[in-house]
This record gives sequence, structure tokens and C-alpha cells, in this order.
Amino acid sequence: MARKARKDLVTGFHANPGGKLVEYQAKDPSKVLIQKGVTLGKGVVFLGSCNILAGVHIGDNCNFSDKTAIQPNARIGNLVTVMSGTLIGRNSSIETGTEIGQNVVIDTDAHIGRNVRIGDRCTISQHTHIANGVDTGQHVTIGVGAEVGERARLKDWVKIGDNAIVGRMCVMWHASSLQEYTKLPATNGVKAGDTYRGDRSQ
Repeated sequence: MARKARKDLVTGFHANPGGKLVEYQAKDPSKVLIQKGVTLGKGVVFLGSCNILAGVHIGDNCNFSDKTAIQPNARIGNLVTVMSGTLIGRNSSIETGTEIGQNVVIDTDAHIGRNVRIGDRCTISQHTHIANGVDTGQHVTIGVGAEVGERARLKDWVKIGDNAIVGRMCVMWHASSLQEYTKLPATNGVKAGDTYRGDRSQ
């Protein structure tokens, strides 16, 4: 169901591949750069400057705040909200119902599932996989190739190492005095042989 147009927004138009014109809403359409080959769904809203590069696919009823950049061939589902200053990397994907905070970096080939909440100033490294329902705090870093299971919760400042696995429904807290954990069994949410710096309290 399309959302009602806001009175403070202006209607812009974009030609999807195949030539079909679609409307979008923007505070200032002159600050929205949409390259050729981008597919826009219905009811997309741009609340500031936004650069969307070739091959990007954006679903219905998505909101993008100021200073957002989406690199080539990224795919974004329906009802996704992206806050200001966020970069969405090449070939990455964000599924329906997900909320991305301010100043987030999502690197190349990252996958973020449905109904995920990513807090402000987080870094999602390349080739990561974040499953449905994950909730992160602010300043969280997820390393290259890491996997975060369904409905896991990563509190502020947690850092997940490269190629680590966080089990479903795990809760991870940052410790003020960092401790080193090595060779943890998979039942504790980190693949055996990986290193996780932080606290595993629940």
C-alpha cells in the first residue's frame, strides 16, 4: 500500500529499465542523482542528497535520509529505512523491513536480512551475512566474512572478528576491560578457532 505524499516533498520522476516512469518524493529532486539502469519501486522518499549508481534495485516504500550513497548493483527490499551519511556497498543486499542508522558503512557483497536494525556508526564488512531479526547497537563492527545468526543482539561497541560465526539469539556485550576469547565452542556463538574480543554476558 503506497504512503500518502508529504506536503513538504516534491514529486520527481525516474525511468526504470524498459522505459517505465515511476514517481518518487524528495525534498529537493535536484540533489538526488539516479543513474541509468536503476530500478525504483513505488513510494520511495529521499529526504536529502542521495547518489544511486547503476544497476541498483530499490523496492517499494523505502526512505533515504541526507547524504546517502548506494553503489552499483546493490539490492534493497521493501519498507527499508536508511538514515543520513550511510554508504551501501557494491553488490550488497538489504531485505524488507530493515532499518539502517546514521553514518553506517555496509561494504561490498554484504547481506542483511529482513527486519534487521543496524545502529548508528556501525561498520558491516564485505562478504558478511546478517540473518533476519538481528539488532545491533551503535559503533558495532562486524568483520570480513562473519555470519550473525537470526535475532542475535550485538550491544554498543561490540567487535566481531573476520570469519566469526555468532549463533542465533545470542546476546553480546562490550566489556570495559576487553578480554580475549580463543577456541570457543560453536555453542557459545563463535566458531571454534576464532577470536572474539569482548564480553559474552547475556
